[in-house]
Amino acid sequence: MTTKTDNIANCILFINHLFEIETKVRKNEIFYILFEHGCSSFVFYDMRIIISFIIFAILIAWEAYVVVRSEQTFFRSAKSKMVFRTVIILLILSVILGTISDNHLPIAIAKPIRFASFSLLIFMLYYFPFVVITDIVRAINKRHPFLQNPQKFRFRVGVVGIIAVTSIMIVGNYRFNHPTKVYLDIESTKSKQGKELKIVALSDVHLGISLGEKAAKKYVNMINAEKPDLVLFVGDLIDHSVPVVVQQNLDRQLRQISAPLGVYGVLGNHEYFAGAGDDLFDFYRKSGIVILRDTSVLINDEVYLVGRDDAFNQHRKTLRQLMQSTDSSKPSILLDHQPNHLRDAEENNIDLQLSGHTHDGQVYPGNLIAAAMFELSHGYKIKGNTHYYVSSGLGIWGPLYRIGTQSELMVIRFRY
Repeated sequence: MTTKTDNIANCILFINHLFEIETKVRKNEIFYILFEHGCSSFVFYDMRIIISFIIFAILIAWEAYVVVRSEQTFFRSAKSKMVFRTVIILLILSVILGTISDNHLPIAIAKPIRFASFSLLIFMLYYFPFVVITDIVRAINKRHPFLQNPQKFRFRVGVVGIIAVTSIMIVGNYRFNHPTKVYLDIESTKSKQGKELKIVALSDVHLGISLGEKAAKKYVNMINAEKPDLVLFVGDLIDHSVPVVVQQNLDRQLRQISAPLGVYGVLGNHEYFAGAGDDLFDFYRKSGIVILRDTSVLINDEVYLVGRDDAFNQHRKTLRQLMQSTDSSKPSILLDHQPNHLRDAEENNIDLQLSGHTHDGQVYPGNLIAAAMFELSHGYKIKGNTHYYVSSGLGIWGPLYRIGTQSELMVIRFRY
């Protein structure tokens, strides 16, 4: 019987072979080829562990700096410092546990661990500038003394930092928990019949440990309140674990969505992180969601709905290939999770492209980074006769905070 160790060893040999012939293999296809050759556990499990430990090492170094400075600011006695260190170490460990615990801990335990661990990361992110400012001022004060009591100054800045960051996080959590509705009025230039569809679209729900039955029920109620003709999921409906959503029977909640013309969706990168296997598609089938993978469907015999497989699949069809089987005189709506290569939709005469994936950076300054990475990281754009909307997402990945961004649901009036 082949063990996991044997599988990893075989995969390492195969990787060496790949790099020996890399002139014949595009580097961006290597992981796909490994997957095809049965090395999925190595690529998607063992590699993720290695990368995770590298990231955690960086995070721990960053957090250690903040922790040491905080300890120096707020605690004097050895006993109080020991208590503080113990609490922080447990919280830092919870970051690791919160990342790997999805399939190994009961949801009732994993959920608060994830919330605490990711909240710690957000707190450290926004408290970090206060620590740096304090160190800069103290360094200047050593050369050119102007503070009468440096320790008192450090303490006051620390208190202000705690109050400010806590306030920011409270507002951020509120913005996540109270999604806004974005209303779009889109008119096709084709086949003007004086008709319209009311569409509710949503991306990046990330159902799983953090967002379970309660969140699913809330989102379904938001959708049904709009009385849509058609509901569209634009990828990343689940976070990264099919067993977690199955265990919570979230398909029962999703089946409550009411849309006379149907509920459709496409895959996102997180569906691939979940394996994109039979269990995933069985979950979607039970949820009443028709997944479009590089295919199209004619809605009401009048409007084409085109669903692309996620860009994670290096071998997905081109949009031109997908459109060859459609009638170009009819209106068309494209679902493509990642907003890459927007020009493709314009060149293929698409009326409306809906995307997500970016989360609009989720928390500041992530929105600035996302804006630098994508032509359109969030919001509306028109190129020629093609309308685009990239959603910030209804749900969230990781920390349950929206700082400088907003969770949202798309409500679209599509006229043709």
